[in-house]
Amino acid sequence: MFSIIVGALIQDSITCVVTGVLLAQGKISWATASVGCFLGVMLGDLIWVSVGRLFSLKVIEGWLSDRLPSAAAMTAWREWMRRHRLAAVFVSRFTPGLQVPLHLMNGYLSGGVRRSLPAYVLAAIVYVSIVLSLAYWMAGSAVELIEDRSSSWVLFGVGIGIWLLIHLAGRLSYFVFRRFVPVSSSSPQDS
Repeated sequence: MFSIIVGALIQDSITCVVTGVLLAQGKISWATASVGCFLGVMLGDLIWVSVGRLFSLKVIEGWLSDRLPSAAAMTAWREWMRRHRLAAVFVSRFTPGLQVPLHLMNGYLSGGVRRSLPAYVLAAIVYVSIVLSLAYWMAGSAVELIEDRSSSWVLFGVGIGIWLLIHLAGRLSYFVFRRFVPVSSSSPQDS
């Protein structure tokens, strides 16, 4: 389980997919896979949120204070993040290219880990459940096809299929999130 946690800290999507394949092969249990992926995803997300909080206190408010929007605009952004915390966390979890920037922004704007913890727990449970289940299902189908020797490209196709599903989910969550994202760069709008 330790290797799953460390792997998920480094690259959560690939680790969850590989863990789902190991599940399909019967090499690990559902409990080990689920708990390991969940802990790795949670720790990784919360580390980035904490870095965003520490970074904001030391760097942004110190060295970059002259480049920040006005205090009123920052207060409006913080309030917007508090109102839309769950949506922001889910988008950050399901959008691979935006994970780290959104985690950092959440740490900076929302005040750290404690306030965001319930949203991150829920997002991690949903994410791990979806990715492990899809990887298990697709790998199980691939194992059956490979054992029948009907196609040598099936395993490659399964990997590409899982990758596409993860990235399509990311794109979809981005378009859903755009409904909540403010248009102006100086202050958020109510939605």
